[in-house]
Amino acid sequence: MKRLTVFTMAALCLLLTGCSAAAFFLSGCGGEDADLVIVNSGRQAVWSIELDYGSQTEGIQSARERPLMEQGQSYGVALEEGTETVTVILSGRWGRELARQTVVFSGERLYLTLDADRTLTVSEEWYNG
Repeated sequence: MKRLTVFTMAALCLLLTGCSAAAFFLSGCGGEDADLVIVNSGRQAVWSIELDYGSQTEGIQSARERPLMEQGQSYGVALEEGTETVTVILSGRWGRELARQTVVFSGERLYLTLDADRTLTVSEEWYNG
């Protein structure tokens, strides 16, 4: 009975936060609207994501004193309408850059994976380096 209650509460929380079942598997609730899914397969925690559109930048970080993504976690983001190119910058705890990659976006969901050697791999399929 306890397990059923916990499961029901978790499902209710997902519904109330607007995250669909598909979004449950993304740590950051970009869900099915995510144009870009950033996957942390590296050894270091990612504390912030910066999206540089050329004319403006957008920063994403945890509101708490915790990393945005630990190893094995992912974060989905919806890019601005009409985006063709965006540079993604991942940073560690004290703002030290972990990796940077410019991505050409054609409208299909892309996966950007941070590997253990701090390189970023772009793919149209989930890549688990």
